[in-house]
Amino acid sequence: MLKKLVCCCILFIFFTDIFAQRNFNTDTLKVRVIGQADGIAQLNIKAIAKDDLNYLWLATEDGLHRYNSVDFKIYNNNPLDTLSIPEDHARDLYTANDTLFIASNSKGVFGLKLSNNTFFEISNNLEIPAENTSYKIFPVGNNYLLFSLRNSILLFNRKTKFIKTIPLPKNETENYVKSLYEVGKNNFIMATNATGLLHFNLNDFSVKNYDILDNSSHNSILSHQGLMYVGTENGLYIKNLKTKDTKQIINQDAINCFYLKDDTTILIGGDSGAYSYNTEDGKISKQVFIDQNKERHTPITINDILDDNKGNLWFATDGEGLIHYNEYREKFTTLKVKIASLSDSKKISTFQFLPYKDSTLFLGTTIGLIKYDFNQKKFHQYTNHKKELIYTIAKDDFGNVWAGGFTTGLLKYDAKEERFVEVKTSENYISNRDVIQITPHSKNELLVATWSGGLYIYNIQNNTFSNYYINGKPLNRARTSFIDSKKNLWLGTDEGVYKIEPNKTVTNFTNDAKEGYKISSDRIFGITENSKGDMWFGTSVGLTKLDVNTLKTTLYYKQKGLPNDFIYSILVTENDNIWVSTNFGLSLFDPATKTFTNYTQDDGLQNNEFNGKSGYKDANDTFYFGGIDGINIFKPKHLKTSPYEPKVHIESVELFNKETNKNELYKKTLEFKSNENVLTFNYAAINHLNSAKVDYAYFMEGFDDTWRPITKNKTITYTNLNPGQYVFKVKATNANGEWSSHQDAMQLTIIPPWYKTTLFKIVGFVLLLITSISFYYYKTYRLNLRNQELENLVAKRTTEVSLKNEALHNAYETSLSQKENIKFLMRELQHRVKNNLQIVSSLLNIQSQHIDNEIAQDALQVAKNRILAIANVEEKLKSDSENVNIKEFTISLTNSILGLLADQERLKFNIEYQVEPNHISGLNTTIYGLIINELLTNIAKHAYESYNETNVVVLSCKVENNMLILMINDNGKGYAENDISSFSMGLDLIKDMVFQIDGTLRVDSTRGTSNTIIIPLKN
Repeated sequence: MLKKLVCCCILFIFFTDIFAQRNFNTDTLKVRVIGQADGIAQLNIKAIAKDDLNYLWLATEDGLHRYNSVDFKIYNNNPLDTLSIPEDHARDLYTANDTLFIASNSKGVFGLKLSNNTFFEISNNLEIPAENTSYKIFPVGNNYLLFSLRNSILLFNRKTKFIKTIPLPKNETENYVKSLYEVGKNNFIMATNATGLLHFNLNDFSVKNYDILDNSSHNSILSHQGLMYVGTENGLYIKNLKTKDTKQIINQDAINCFYLKDDTTILIGGDSGAYSYNTEDGKISKQVFIDQNKERHTPITINDILDDNKGNLWFATDGEGLIHYNEYREKFTTLKVKIASLSDSKKISTFQFLPYKDSTLFLGTTIGLIKYDFNQKKFHQYTNHKKELIYTIAKDDFGNVWAGGFTTGLLKYDAKEERFVEVKTSENYISNRDVIQITPHSKNELLVATWSGGLYIYNIQNNTFSNYYINGKPLNRARTSFIDSKKNLWLGTDEGVYKIEPNKTVTNFTNDAKEGYKISSDRIFGITENSKGDMWFGTSVGLTKLDVNTLKTTLYYKQKGLPNDFIYSILVTENDNIWVSTNFGLSLFDPATKTFTNYTQDDGLQNNEFNGKSGYKDANDTFYFGGIDGINIFKPKHLKTSPYEPKVHIESVELFNKETNKNELYKKTLEFKSNENVLTFNYAAINHLNSAKVDYAYFMEGFDDTWRPITKNKTITYTNLNPGQYVFKVKATNANGEWSSHQDAMQLTIIPPWYKTTLFKIVGFVLLLITSISFYYYKTYRLNLRNQELENLVAKRTTEVSLKNEALHNAYETSLSQKENIKFLMRELQHRVKNNLQIVSSLLNIQSQHIDNEIAQDALQVAKNRILAIANVEEKLKSDSENVNIKEFTISLTNSILGLLADQERLKFNIEYQVEPNHISGLNTTIYGLIINELLTNIAKHAYESYNETNVVVLSCKVENNMLILMINDNGKGYAENDISSFSMGLDLIKDMVFQIDGTLRVDSTRGTSNTIIIPLKN
């Protein structure tokens, strides 16, 4: 019996001691757990490292992971690819400059050269594969790395690449170094799994026994302020390096790692979770992780801890993935309403607040009225109205507290009885007991708004109600009110905003007003005033600012930066910044920059959904915002924001949607061929604080005129880039929408094809120049030769023409009686005349080329055109036809004339024909053709300054009363009397030809020039 009692006492003392030592204070850390849903391939994370670009690297049993705060890039071994990572199972990581060193399970230690994305071997014993198991990597001195291998350590000189193997003390079991810490220059203490603590001297490479704290594996070691902290499988020991005294402060938990956060705080990772040790008071706190889904992670095995000195703390775990804590994430704390009779998981919505004396706060909630005591941190529910929704609370000038809600009527707080009592009157009671707003109207009066019974004035002294009308009518659902600095009363209703001035003048602001003066919606939930006297309205469809002087409004919607268009409450800060609560968090609007900063549940808000009327600002500039799961209480100027800017990187460039694999992350210049011009840029900002809120903007210098619109996309494709030089730039914001000063840029060169290169253009230009000069000299020589031949031919043909004309004339006189012979001779004559006229025209053309006088050249050109016009007339007519198809003849002749004019210079007008089809006889076609020639020549030279598609010449011809009426009209500049001299010869010639055929000529130059020729037809 005695033995049993002794055993029980021993067991009781033992377990009591264990319980006492493990009963630590707890600190709750709200963290983000990053797991397989986020892209991690395997949840056993053995080590964490960070490179110079701020990328996070994870060692797992299924590949090496690189993390950019959004996505993971995983390096896996591919047996068919010798350039892939040698092994998937990584145990430890260490970064130095642009090299990542990796301790692997079976391939020893190898490195990844980040700048060229290539792996290289360091230690890999092909003869003894068992010695290729590596565990840890430690920096030793300035030049060495120490690799922990099975039963040995390996020293690697980073400068000389020299490797030295040093055996560990022999032991019956496998032995290796698990931790190392420098305790003096070139002197280190190593923690091993089988031989306790060892002393290593870098000068002589000696390894000696130092100490064994217990029989278990010694996992981690840290020396700080004269104390050595050693973590073993059995707990945490502290050894005084001067006195050699040792004490155990944690037992029954394997300690795996340490992280010295600052001089007074050591973070400890163990098999059952994380601890925080205060070196000043010796207190240990257990860190309890609560993730983004409000799930607790305890117990949890911590393998490694990393602090990036930018507010981020990382925990590598076994089976739980990567745990991330950011000290700037929780900008807000939540006061969750808890009632003893209700479950802690019960969500209690809050509405209007009212701070009261003795550090208490009245709350209107879905379970009635509640008072919170800040000192005692306790909630008290007033049970007589616990089933009603309390919507409004107010205090009058006497300090009395009033409340109201749905089906409650008007309630008054009885401080002595500590309860709320409904106001009862013998007469003139309110017709609707749904009280939604209480506003002190005067010292002795309250304005009471009901849901459907209108407005009432309650006289506090007389205990009476009286109706309060707006424009002679009752007003329902005046759910919010505000008294501005000029004593104007503003009411927010479902019919817009009403402004009641002290003189009873009423103004209604609605959504039906004209543009620039309307409000965003007629359903009003919040009203406030800034220091300038401007009014702000929160509506069901956005935010409205009213300039009380001009009555102009400015509307803000989700498209302009709000997180949600449903605005519940509005509060204004000392510097006129506007805070609003919405259905998707809180939003801060800066009127100076016209930018919104949005906050969600990820920032520590009680929930993303808030409630109507649940916004309050007290005399100390403390803001209260309530929602469906508690209250956020804060001072805006004390909000904690991260001072660190995110760094954005161009991670990769794709060509035709395929990776180029040029390690673009470490390159600043890329070259592509001319047909490689469809490029996709992938970029990311490393911002571990609410990375989903990061915005991007990009700009392709040489292609874009300015920065493209803000986007959340992390990729952009440019197509059909022309050969040339470009610079792609990208920038990013932090979670608050502030642009980082860091930008990344990539210089691009699209190489032109060979036929577009500068050298080809120079060679081509030289060849073209030589060819042009040669061709010029050749053409000049041939032209001179041809001119000589033509002059000889003209002289010869002129003699022949004279002789032939004389012979033809004689033949015609002798054969006048023979009609058929005459017709034959006439056809011959026409043919010969046409040829001769063309020869004369050619002579005139040659002659004009040798005359420098422009007037003489012009005269020869006109003469040439007249001769060709006669030739064309002769060509168009048949000598054996007495009738002329006037439409066909006129259009064909005109086109020929225009062709001649176009040879000299580009025509400055377009031609339109309005010719009626007729067959006529008795018309002198030669003079008719010359008249058309002269008129078109005058128009071409004088009517227009330059070509325009609106320049039109209309040629019409018809027969009326045996008269041929020819009209040629232009819409040119016309001419005055003093202009006629410049082309009087042409006009005189036209008049003479019209006179010869007994015709008449009318000229009108009021709008352009109209020429009308009336020619009598002879039967």
